[in-house]
Amino acid sequence: MKKNVLIIRLSAMGDVALTVPVLKAAALTYPETNFTLLTRPKFTEVFAGIENISFVTPDFAGKHKGFAGLIRLFILIRKQVNPDRVIDVHDVLRTKILRILFSLFGVKSVVFDKGRNEKKNLVKSKQIKPLQHATERYALAFAKAGFAINLSEITYPVVALKNEAKVHEFTGEKNEIWIGIAPFASTKEKTYPLFLMQEVIKLLLQKPVTIIVFGGGKKEEAQTENLTALSDRVISAVSKLKIPEEMALMSQCDAFIAMDSANMHLARLCGIPTVSVWGATHPATGFGAMGYEYEQNAIQANLQEVTCRPCSVFGNKACYKNSWECFAIIQPSEIANQCLALLKIEN
Repeated sequence: MKKNVLIIRLSAMGDVALTVPVLKAAALTYPETNFTLLTRPKFTEVFAGIENISFVTPDFAGKHKGFAGLIRLFILIRKQVNPDRVIDVHDVLRTKILRILFSLFGVKSVVFDKGRNEKKNLVKSKQIKPLQHATERYALAFAKAGFAINLSEITYPVVALKNEAKVHEFTGEKNEIWIGIAPFASTKEKTYPLFLMQEVIKLLLQKPVTIIVFGGGKKEEAQTENLTALSDRVISAVSKLKIPEEMALMSQCDAFIAMDSANMHLARLCGIPTVSVWGATHPATGFGAMGYEYEQNAIQANLQEVTCRPCSVFGNKACYKNSWECFAIIQPSEIANQCLALLKIEN
C-alpha cells in the first residue's frame, strides 16, 4: 500500500523554488510514495514536468482564513491526502496549528531546522563559514521522516519547461545570445542600484547580445523603462508573462544575472548559468544559487572593505549608514565580465 506524505511550504516564491530539487529527488527515489505539497496556487507551476507530486492549494483570503479556515483546510487535506506523515519545511504559526491537528489523529510530523541561531551568529560575528544550504536543511527533514535523498544526483535543469511557442511569440526568432537580467529584489538592501545596472547593460550591449529583463509589479514596470530605453536589444518581460511562460523564457537564456531573489532560484531551476549579486546579505547563510558552491559566480563586496556586511540574513534590516556601501563598491564591469566569462565571450 502506498504511503501518503504531506509537505508544507506556503511561501515565499524563492523558498518554494528551493523545495523543487528536494521534492524531485524524493519523488524519484520513492516512486511508491505519494508526495503532496501544500502551497499557494501560483507556486505549483514551478514544479513543471516533475511526476509523483500533487498539490493542495489553500485559499487563505477566503474559506481557509483564520482558525476556522485552518480547520476547514485540515479537513480538506484529510479527505484528499490522508497523510501518514507530515514534513513541515516552513514552520510558521499556520503550519504549527496544522501539525497539532494532525497529531490529534496520530499523524507524526517532522519539522526542518531553520538554523536561526547559526545564521544570527554569522551575521553578528561576521565570521564567514558557509552554513547548510536551504535545500540541505529540507533534505535532512525528509531523511528524518524516513525518506533519505541524495541531492547530488539531481541535475540542472530540474524542471521541464514547455511553452516554446509563447516564448517565440513574445521575443521573435532567437538569432543571438540572450542574457536574462532580474535587477529587482524584495528590499533595497538586496537590490543593486538601477543606475549601476544600466551601466552593466551598456557594457554587455557592446557584444552581440539581447538583454531580457525579468520582474513583476507596477513599480518594477516603470523602473524597467529606464533599461529598455538604452537599446532595442533590451526587452522587458516584466509583468508580461505567467510563471510557466516566464520560466520557459528563462530556459532559453544563455546566461542570467540576478540579485539575492526568487528569480535567482528560478533561473537555476531552469539550468541557466547565473551570476548572483549580493549586498546586505551573504550566500554563506544558505540561500545561494542552487547547484553551485556557495560563492560560485557570486559578485559581492570584500568583507575587509565593507566590514558591516552581512548586516542581516534576509535583507530586511535598513542600512544604518544610509550609504549601501556593499553595492556602491561593486563596479558594473565586475558583473558584466563575470557574465561574459560564463558565456566564454572575451571582454
